[in-house]
Amino acid sequence: MPNTKLTAFISALIATAFVHCSAVSAFTQAVRVPGTKVNLTPPAGFGPAQQYPGFEQEAGQASIMVTELPGAAEEMIRVMTPQALASRGMTVLSTRQAVISGNPARLLNVRQRTANGDMLKWMLIAGDRTMTIMIVGTFPEDSPLSTGTAIQQSLLSTSWGSAAPNAFEGLPFRITPTSKLKLARRVSNMLTL
Repeated sequence: MPNTKLTAFISALIATAFVHCSAVSAFTQAVRVPGTKVNLTPPAGFGPAQQYPGFEQEAGQASIMVTELPGAAEEMIRVMTPQALASRGMTVLSTRQAVISGNPARLLNVRQRTANGDMLKWMLIAGDRTMTIMIVGTFPEDSPLSTGTAIQQSLLSTSWGSAAPNAFEGLPFRITPTSKLKLARRVSNMLTL
């Protein structure tokens, strides 16, 4: 009888490990962020976010949010100075140049005080002459070092395609445009009509 319980326990343990490994491996390659042109490889343990385009890790209070904006990425990179970020309560810890999808990009590491304590952020500003992609990975300052490293690597895995996604993809609501009120654009999880 004890062997039956041990065998059942080991079988359950193996099944749990298999499910866990399958869930983690589901994101070992780049995936397109719903509602955007952006592809990236989310860190292990991150799942699709419910309130914004990106990914989240609820247990660690960490997130990766993707925003696409009209306009040249070069201009956004130019204006994201330490002084500009300080005016929004952020302290720049480091900055470095990168190349994303063959275009110049900037990766910033910043600290920001919030009501929930100090948060660290990795911010990637990328894009081309017509579009800016801003991806912000946020995590508590007291997170394990591996959390920040995983978010940084995720942001650096970014690429994007040219096909515009369905404007309603990943949104928890639908709206029917009219002849006078037409869908103009989507920014994050908001639609402009």
